[in-house]
Amino acid sequence: MKDLNLMRKALMLALCFGVASANTGLERITNSNERVSTIATDNRAINSSSSGIIPVSKEVCKDFITEPALLGKIAYAFGLSPYVCNTNSYGEITFSDKRGSFSTVKYSRDYISESTIRKEVEISGERPFSDFKAYMNIICTAKDSETKYNSNMSIVLENRFARWAVKGLRVLPYTREKVEKFFKAEQDSVGKMMANLAKEMHKNPNEFINTVRNGTNGIFFTEEEIERTEKYMRKHGFLK
Repeated sequence: MKDLNLMRKALMLALCFGVASANTGLERITNSNERVSTIATDNRAINSSSSGIIPVSKEVCKDFITEPALLGKIAYAFGLSPYVCNTNSYGEITFSDKRGSFSTVKYSRDYISESTIRKEVEISGERPFSDFKAYMNIICTAKDSETKYNSNMSIVLENRFARWAVKGLRVLPYTREKVEKFFKAEQDSVGKMMANLAKEMHKNPNEFINTVRNGTNGIFFTEEEIERTEKYMRKHGFLK
């Protein structure tokens, strides 16, 4: 019993330190390139990778990747993503869901060449078990009329107790596996969302754009967003 009480006290102390340190890390680094590489090489990071095929050409995929705010809003409206997409007062793109999860895109850069598209993204956010910061590197390459993508993500938990648990605390032997699966599922969902959105556009383009014009599931689009979507669909031959 004495040992159990000591364990409880140790857990509570770790949790308190974790909450106190939840907001440290990003603020100490000011250069965007340095910040990205710091997250990717942090020895506390959880690393995850994902790959797949998106059934659109590289040119279509390029517009998908470089229009995350509009893409996110359309995906949520069509029930293809659980995340509501907004832009905050700083011009940053935010994503939130009904579980209380929240993410903010702090940094994003696109590298586009004839053969590949590469996107670097840095995110800070909140999940039920911890605040976090993450770096994602997505590489897309042309594969016939489709696009192959590879995504690598590094996540650093900001709650010190959560980091400790993820490292393999004996009283919580499955925590690391569960947290890794949680972020892996979120990472996989990005590629699936783009693939499913492309299928929706292909299936019935006229019905798709009419849904955007009229709004759906309580989501309505501005005239500017509708014009951009129509322009995008005509550009790539979805609409005649």
